[in-house]
Amino acid sequence: MRAGSTEARYGFIDQVAWYISNAESQTHTVSQKQANAWGLYDMLGNVWEWTESSYNSETKVLRGGSWISGPSIERASQRAFVSRSTEFGIIGFRCLRDSL
Repeated sequence: MRAGSTEARYGFIDQVAWYISNAESQTHTVSQKQANAWGLYDMLGNVWEWTESSYNSETKVLRGGSWISGPSIERASQRAFVSRSTEFGIIGFRCLRDSL
């Protein structure tokens, strides 16, 4: 998620993330904010994203923060741990594919 950056974010927060101060209490369409250096949008904020990582057999790892998070949470290294069965409107996932 850092896309080569050594900083907590790959740009100024209002340019790269939807978070509690700018999201107007809602999820936004992808690609409305600046992409990271790899061309990926919404890696910070908007919705927490499921990862393949597990904390234990019953808990999965979320990354990136969401529109309900404060600015200190909107960081590339931010993680949250939730039950595998958790369903909440601020949790999503990112579909990936192998390169062509």
